[in-house]
Amino acid sequence: MKRGIYLIPFLLSLLFILFSCSSTDKSRKEAFEKEADIRREIKLGKAIALKIVHQYPLLNDPKATEYINKVGKSVALFAGRSDFEYYFGILDTDSINAYAAPGGYVFITKGALALMENEAHLAVVLAHEIAHINLQHIIKYMPPPRDTSSVVDSIAAVLSAQGTMVSAAMNQVAEQAVKVLFEEGYKKEDERMADINALSYAAATGYSAHALPNFIKRIDSVMGEQDGKKAYNTHPSPDERISYLNTAIMTQGFAEQRPDARARFLKYISHLKKPKS
Repeated sequence: MKRGIYLIPFLLSLLFILFSCSSTDKSRKEAFEKEADIRREIKLGKAIALKIVHQYPLLNDPKATEYINKVGKSVALFAGRSDFEYYFGILDTDSINAYAAPGGYVFITKGALALMENEAHLAVVLAHEIAHINLQHIIKYMPPPRDTSSVVDSIAAVLSAQGTMVSAAMNQVAEQAVKVLFEEGYKKEDERMADINALSYAAATGYSAHALPNFIKRIDSVMGEQDGKKAYNTHPSPDERISYLNTAIMTQGFAEQRPDARARFLKYISHLKKPKS
């Protein structure tokens, strides 16, 4: 009888050890799979980023590029993902827009910078693009092969081929992404989500959430109705964006104004602004 009593603690200890080993193996497997998913996402982002800079070349301006990287990385530090590094570049075009690719690649056009008045404008636009990356929006528009609605599995399916097949699959995905970014645009709900998240990101970094609706107003007033539509032709209308942004600012408690760092912005960006005729 006593032998059976002594045996129970031993069996319990053995079960605990076996369970712990099983849990550790499962955790290691999940960590390995997560790391592989991140590598796939970065690889996909690089392919899309190359397509973007093929559409518009990068501006050769180290001073301005270093500055927008400091602002962008500050926003990403408070609001971005920590599993990859963010890169910010300026596209040498007078069109007014900004673009994001998975894996932390963010681009803003020279035309958009020229229209901005302060650092807060820059921060909220970059925050909007960071939100697209965080929410993995572009991946939802990927073409087949895809056997599941899962974002992670979608990437894995595209990259499951080997050699020339994976290159072809990657190129197909990148081409579709560029089509979405430059022609079709995200769905309105995706843009709205990126806008709303940008408010939180800006506030967390120390900028005024008001900067986003203010910049949208500036686009609308400076460019006029027709040119304004061309500037952000893949987004909801300016009036619609301003309306839901102002509502979100009030309901989420982002009503306070904050310094806009205008002097610092002009120090690095003023040479990109067109002189008034």
